[in-house]
Amino acid sequence: EAVSGKSHPDTLEASKRLAAAMAEAGDTNAAWTLYAEVAELSAATCGASHPLTLSTLSSLAILLQKLGRHAEAGPVLQHAFQSAQVALGTTHTAVLKALEDIVSCLVASGRYTEAEILMRGVLSAREECLGAFHADTVGSIHALAVLLQQCGNNEEANVLFQRVLHIQESLLGPSHPNTLAAADALAASLRALAKLREAEPYAQRAVEGAKERFGPTHP
Repeated sequence: EAVSGKSHPDTLEASKRLAAAMAEAGDTNAAWTLYAEVAELSAATCGASHPLTLSTLSSLAILLQKLGRHAEAGPVLQHAFQSAQVALGTTHTAVLKALEDIVSCLVASGRYTEAEILMRGVLSAREECLGAFHADTVGSIHALAVLLQQCGNNEEANVLFQRVLHIQESLLGPSHPNTLAAADALAASLRALAKLREAEPYAQRAVEGAKERFGPTHP
């Protein structure tokens, strides 16, 4: 800081890392103050839509959510989203990431219907811009499936979990950790639908894959 100055990007990056360490150590008030300061300085120095500004706002909002301060986290995330959208357009990766952060905040607040609408929009944009087989698209499919499961829409969630597994198998092969995780998620989805016999082979596949990768005694 003495060499580069308080507002230099390198100083701000270091301050952001310090805030993260404070939060991890349980010093949440100091972390909140430092995140807010970094976000303000980054916006003034680098711009409101700069990745450092947006990621700091996201970290600040996540901390607020962990503290149960969801009403305060929402406006922070909305600000990050609007700043990114104005500068980058509606389908830029940073904009969609900001939308996903809002979805997480809505879910934490129990506002599942609003979260679902936004998450469907994120998935649609990613499919259109990146294609159905891009890793970010697959992540959005999985996120929507989990959200639908939380809303009690297990049937549609199951269809999406099947889709994720199919894509991961096609892209990564049957024994890749991501594929095995998708098989495990599908098994859980089938169990939620009381389709226990259908769930069993997927669950067994996930267990066997984990044994082969980590050994039979791994937690």
